[in-house]
Amino acid sequence: MPGFAFGTKDADGPSPADRMFDFSGLEAAIDEAKKVLAEMALDGIPTKQDQPIWVEIFDAEFNRVAKVALQISIEIGSGRAEHS
Repeated sequence: MPGFAFGTKDADGPSPADRMFDFSGLEAAIDEAKKVLAEMALDGIPTKQDQPIWVEIFDAEFNRVAKVALQISIEIGSGRAEHS
């Protein structure tokens, strides 16, 4: 099984990837990263557009192979409501 490491960044700052976990492949590692990101969001979603939270996935050589992120988007008054 391939090994993957996770690095995260949230409101408290980045946490480096320092432990390897075995997954059946990249898709399984991405699924786990989504769960980690959801748990991170429980502690607080981004409050500004330029402060996303993310989980980066690294391979056994610590090359980044994927990134799962959550970013807030705020749009203020740019049109009219549509009526059916």
